[in-house]
Amino acid sequence: MTSEATTTRLVTSRYARGKPCYRAPELLRETDNGYNNKADIWSLGCIAYELFTSRKPFRDDFAVSDYARVKKTQQDFCKDLNPVPKFYVQELLRVDPKDRPSARILFHQKFRFEGPVVPNKRRRTGTAPSETDIDSYSVFILEWAFSRQVFEMIISLLDDLSDLKKTYLEWLSSKSDIEGLRLMLSDGVPDSHISLQSAALGELDFVKWLVEEKKVDAMTSDGVTALHNAAEAGNAEVVKALLDAEADVDVKDSYGYTALSHAALKGHTEIVKMLVNAKADVDVRDRYGDRALSLAAWRAHTEIVKILVDAKADDVDIQDRYGNTALRDAARKGHAEIVKILVDAKADVDMQDSYGYTALSYATLHGHTEIVKILVDVKADVDIQDSYGNTALNYTARTGHTEIVKILVDAKSNVDLQNNDGDTALIAATISGHIEMVKMLLDAKPNVDVQDSYGNTALNNAAWSGHTEVVKMLVDAKSNVDLQNNDGDTALIRATINGHIETVKMLLDAKPNVDMQNKEGETALIFAVWARRIDMQVIKMLVDAKANIDIEDKDGFSAWKYALRMGRSDILKILDIKETRTRLFPVPDRNRHE
Repeated sequence: MTSEATTTRLVTSRYARGKPCYRAPELLRETDNGYNNKADIWSLGCIAYELFTSRKPFRDDFAVSDYARVKKTQQDFCKDLNPVPKFYVQELLRVDPKDRPSARILFHQKFRFEGPVVPNKRRRTGTAPSETDIDSYSVFILEWAFSRQVFEMIISLLDDLSDLKKTYLEWLSSKSDIEGLRLMLSDGVPDSHISLQSAALGELDFVKWLVEEKKVDAMTSDGVTALHNAAEAGNAEVVKALLDAEADVDVKDSYGYTALSHAALKGHTEIVKMLVNAKADVDVRDRYGDRALSLAAWRAHTEIVKILVDAKADDVDIQDRYGNTALRDAARKGHAEIVKILVDAKADVDMQDSYGYTALSYATLHGHTEIVKILVDVKADVDIQDSYGNTALNYTARTGHTEIVKILVDAKSNVDLQNNDGDTALIAATISGHIEMVKMLLDAKPNVDVQDSYGNTALNNAAWSGHTEVVKMLVDAKSNVDLQNNDGDTALIRATINGHIETVKMLLDAKPNVDMQNKEGETALIFAVWARRIDMQVIKMLVDAKANIDIEDKDGFSAWKYALRMGRSDILKILDIKETRTRLFPVPDRNRHE
């Protein structure tokens, strides 16, 4: 290779010509350009081809000329090579010298294994092999190119190719190449470079070699052992062989998982039994605080949960870093059978996590009726409040699980408990408009006039949302129709603002004080006149209910003055205004209720 070959520029010379069969196509043309720096790259491609196939790529210069002239010949030229060697050789044997990679690119991207060869110009044909192919084929290429002894000598001498050592050792172990492993490890390469995937694949010869070399507990850089891999893959035969060799059953990988954790998570029941019988610690926790029991409960591996509970774990209520227990995990995921097993094992049904949720909270939130029954039957506290102040009943009222509401009400849940926003279960149900649920809660005789942090009652919220049937039930339950919220709005005012005609009619039938004013002095009629959605029917109903058309708000405007200001003669007619007033004030800002 000439020194000029390292550059990406095309450097020409009229003197050097090269050897037949290895000369680049441009050297065969009768031009003044002559030899160039990319001719050496072509020659390297010829040598690489010969190393891979044990034959010369071209028998003479005529074959080189044919290759350069016929495109199909170029495409079929490396068809017998494996993907990565084919990719590299094709790049080196580009007909146009400008398309060939430089020696610098070859060094950094091929021989240092940082990726496939990519020339400076955009590639015209071909696709780079995958990253995993490059790792394994890079080793394959070099071992093919040299004898094993020479190759191993090279990588043992070159410290800056430690990644190559690792790749080669992993490749040997993945192929269960015992002879190669012995040679490499005798050179002082650390055990952490051994690939232990062969254990997962059931390569007993490889496992036997680990036993003979006393490397059953060898770890990868991630702390993974052969036992971890075999347990995760469910390979019972390999697990038995490793346990017979007294492999460490409690060693953790970088995630804190033991072999038992892996087996429990994947649901390999037979392996879990083997590990428990080998005295594996069932209470070991991973870096998230989970134990094998929690992992099995989360994934619904019922038989494994039974095995671990029977193994007498120190405490079935051990919490992870978020405060979750196996019971709460099972309740959240809806695994009723596992919940029953844990309850029978005396799990604390009222233990709260970092958010204050209990198993019952999760079961009600996700609508797992059967689990709610199980927990209520063992006297779970139905009125525990989480960090937001919600009880199980509050959550159910929002989600609309009617059957669960009945179970909780029958269990004497306090229907008047308020959360941090002041919502009761009844308020939550009215906001959502769950008619059946509101009926059930009303049957429990709650205080229907409890106000939330905004001063709204269940009736105020139902009126705002236009849930007419709910409004009727609350009115029949003697809810106070004149209670005002923090802004002074009554249920009638809130229904009027949103133009809920049927709701307004329902509330008027309850004989409210139609002239109640909020903190701005506004009445329901004033809102009806200047509301964004003016409804003549609502105005007429309020007038028929004897609403006072002369009551003024803080800006000095009454209902008829607003109508006059807006030029609404149709509204003035309903209000029965016969006198025209000429002095008007600016209409106040309406944004507060938009």
